[in-house]
Amino acid sequence: MNLSFIIRLIIIAAIGYAGYYFLLPNLPVKLQYHHFLYILLFFMTSTTAFHFGLSKSVESGPKHFIRYYMAATGLKLLLYVAIIVMYAVINKAGMMAFAFCFLLFYVLFTILEVSVAYKQFGSNSKPADNGDQLS
Repeated sequence: MNLSFIIRLIIIAAIGYAGYYFLLPNLPVKLQYHHFLYILLFFMTSTTAFHFGLSKSVESGPKHFIRYYMAATGLKLLLYVAIIVMYAVINKAGMMAFAFCFLLFYVLFTILEVSVAYKQFGSNSKPADNGDQLS
């Protein structure tokens, strides 16, 4: 994990916090989620863990990197959907606000993840050997 990732993560988190903080009073009451800091911290943690794993997978070669990226992305999506469903079961009244806030931070941090992965790992990819191509 490098320093530029940490700096970008903090900047995106600050933008997300300020953006939602100033957006909150303008939202309809049913979409106002006042505990958005917990969602922000969750996404900061999951993004950091994903990036750490991605950095480690590069050391094992391009095949391992691609497998890790696809598997981790799929598992994250399932985890995120499970969190939203569990929240909906526990707190039906606040479900719309939670899901809206979760979706906003999901989009923000997904943009960060993809851009960092493309910039950092995209240039490290090597052309496939003839033995790696499918016939």
